[in-house]
Amino acid sequence: MPIIEDSKYKDLRFLSRQYFSFNSIKVQQKVNFSNLTDMLFPGYYQLLNENNYILGLKVFQKYSLETIKNI
Repeated sequence: MPIIEDSKYKDLRFLSRQYFSFNSIKVQQKVNFSNLTDMLFPGYYQLLNENNYILGLKVFQKYSLETIKNI
């Protein structure tokens, strides 16, 4: 293999590993967030479907700000 192609192959392999690593971390974070949500607001996900996920994040943001103000 020429040096240029070898370099591209190494770069692609590195980027592929980074991508899979990132996705693994992303999935772990979503699971942790879901578990925390279940602990704080039982049944919360039953009220929202996937289309309202942004709304759920806004509720958490408001709740977090209210909690910080009360401390």
